[in-house]
Amino acid sequence: MMFRSRIYLYLLGVLMISACSKQVTKSNIINNDNLSSSTIVVAENETLYHKKVCAKNNKKPDEFCANECQGHLEISIKTNIDWLNKLLNDNKILLNEEELKESAIGSLISRFDDITEQDITLTIENVKNNEFDEVDNVSIIKFEKQHKHFAVFSDFYNYFECGMAHNQYGTRFRVFDLNKKQEIQPTDIIVQGKETELAKVLYDYANQEELYGDFDFIKDNLVEDFSFYFKKNELVFHYGNYRISGFAQGEQEISVPYTKLKGIIKDEFLQ
Repeated sequence: MMFRSRIYLYLLGVLMISACSKQVTKSNIINNDNLSSSTIVVAENETLYHKKVCAKNNKKPDEFCANECQGHLEISIKTNIDWLNKLLNDNKILLNEEELKESAIGSLISRFDDITEQDITLTIENVKNNEFDEVDNVSIIKFEKQHKHFAVFSDFYNYFECGMAHNQYGTRFRVFDLNKKQEIQPTDIIVQGKETELAKVLYDYANQEELYGDFDFIKDNLVEDFSFYFKKNELVFHYGNYRISGFAQGEQEISVPYTKLKGIIKDEFLQ
């Protein structure tokens, strides 16, 4: 249920954003707070590939996973800022429907001899009712908010195929400086030499929030393998599966007030 709830929130948010007008006007600004930049981000999602690929092994019909269907959902994003679009999509190797189709089918060709592609329709009602069981492989880029001169996006994925013990999924938050026109790497927000102090603060707040996991064992990961985003007067440190706890506990977040991060995190990120 934890995974389905996360998919629900992502797809609902994406569908709602997609309903916004394409016209770039001030009235269409979404998810912005405490603006201090002359640049205002307007984002719109685009569904690149939304199909179910089914495959059969007719030569070995009794073999494990002889029949397999994979639902694929690939949602990209386009903003009103060209350099931001390039950075957002730099890590996307497949950028059009035909390439995505070839990738989805290509992963099955070596094991199956009968492969078909079917349409899938997904409505807001489906999402509200938690009806997206047909979607196994998901990739979604979503605009979360603009905080002052920082634009925050999330990159979510889910992957599953027959034979796996469970799906693999995760979220990475990506922060862009609209003034400097660059992506902020998470470790770049830490004041040089303050990694140990930050680890201690995060460790203390993780215990306060009673997050699961052996924090003595994964303490180093607290400052080495995270992404982040802004909340009101807080910085949120986000950790994907297996980073600071087991898969069953899901992705973890630690929220720390700005006041506790003074001198540890660079001042420009504590406003």
